[in-house]
Amino acid sequence: MKNGKTLYKVVRERLLRRIRNGEWGPGEVIPNEFEIAKAYDVSQGTARKAIAELASEGILTRQQGRGTFVTDYTGEQGIPGFPQFVDAAGEKVDLQSGTCTVARGPASPAERKALDLAAGSTVLRLQRLRLLDGRPVVAETITLPAAMFKALRAGDVTDGLYDLYQRSFGVHVVRITDRLSAVAAGRKFAKDLRVSSGTPLLRIERIAQALGDQKVEWRICHCHADGFTYLNAPAPRRPPA
Repeated sequence: MKNGKTLYKVVRERLLRRIRNGEWGPGEVIPNEFEIAKAYDVSQGTARKAIAELASEGILTRQQGRGTFVTDYTGEQGIPGFPQFVDAAGEKVDLQSGTCTVARGPASPAERKALDLAAGSTVLRLQRLRLLDGRPVVAETITLPAAMFKALRAGDVTDGLYDLYQRSFGVHVVRITDRLSAVAAGRKFAKDLRVSSGTPLLRIERIAQALGDQKVEWRICHCHADGFTYLNAPAPRRPPA
């Protein structure tokens, strides 16, 4: 292997590429340091450093005596695919999926900026309502790079979006950034959420990133969360059972 850049960085990038391509899936063990060193013609120390960096980024999970696994972010081990709320007693509030539509179109300047997309890119736009006891309390707008989610249809959308991304499209969300603000309900969201215009709403803007920090989702939620508290507490990563 040529020494055009730090060797362990080259090994890291090649391992990451194989994970992205699905050669090693979530929860699967990767080759050990000796095997990786041999495959890329580097020292075992170089292979160890590449693995350590991927582990520090949360892409790999190391378990003493068992090996190194691709981190599984689905289910209870994962990052919540939807902003979570708790009631006054601290109990989690479970919302249900309501109506959902999916439309395809050219990315707007704001969408290109949010997702780091090139000019001329196409996106998918999901519009979804979330319900509590049959009452709409959250209106979501979700923008996805169409190239990564070509076959996504409204009927595919369930409560566990990040599970769907990983299972059906090989997109592993490993990091989220949420920004919160208070806004007044305009005409559209007042109608969607069945509230009066001007009603205070919680606005949550989320950027979700996949392996290698690639931005894969821009989500904006308008929430009529009267009586509820927003909770941002991703479950800790656990090694495979």
